[in-house]
Formats: sequence, structure tokens, C-alpha cells
Amino acid sequence: MFAGHVGAALALGRMERRVNVAWFVLAALLLDVLLWLFVLLGWEAVTIPADFAQRHQPEFHFP
Repeated sequence: MFAGHVGAALALGRMERRVNVAWFVLAALLLDVLLWLFVLLGWEAVTIPADFAQRHQPEFHFP
């Protein structure tokens, strides 16, 4: 998840030259860290489905 969000931030940084690309990367990583913090606190939930070997996609449960 981190790599995809950093890639999107880098692509956005090339499109928007007025903003330092580090701000885009920081924003993307901050959202990833917050998601996992919320999972650890029990406010969000993540489950690995039985067919994970085929789909490679965890299931996120947001209240």
C-alpha cells in the first residue's frame, strides 16, 4: 500500500511544480500510518479473506 501511494504522490509532484513533492509524499504516508493506527486502536478493522491467495486483497471494514 505504501509503494502505490508514494508512486501517486511522486506523479502528482511532477504535475504540480509549485508544491514541493515531499509534501505530497508526507501526506500519502501520513494517511497510511493513520489507517494502521486506527486498526491498532480498534476503530477500523482488517480481515484476510479465505481466497487471499487468488485475490491478494485484504478486506477493510470502516464503521
